[in-house]
Amino acid sequence: MDAGIDEILNELRSKLKSLPELQHKVVIFDEIKEDIVKALNNSLELNDINESVELLNGFIDLDFFTKLSNDPAREDISKMNVPRHTVPMVMVKGEKSGQAYFFCVKALLPELDI
Repeated sequence: MDAGIDEILNELRSKLKSLPELQHKVVIFDEIKEDIVKALNNSLELNDINESVELLNGFIDLDFFTKLSNDPAREDISKMNVPRHTVPMVMVKGEKSGQAYFFCVKALLPELDI
């Protein structure tokens, strides 16, 4: 009986691994930084941001709580594993006001496969 259960569990694990929406994607910040900057420049006016902004270098995770990508628990802020429940974001800072603006990477780059 145990062999039958093990066989069923192994088959289920195999099927789960083959589902693309359950697999993690890796996004390298430096590889898409220029595209993010272009998309941000096009969206600032649409979002009523009337000041120069500075893009923070790295990602911000938004899952069940928000944590900055430069969290000491994360060793490399230049890339992010993107599990299904995470919304990768970038943050820009207003140069005059210091206000933080957050943008979903997928909204800026809809063609990005994440």
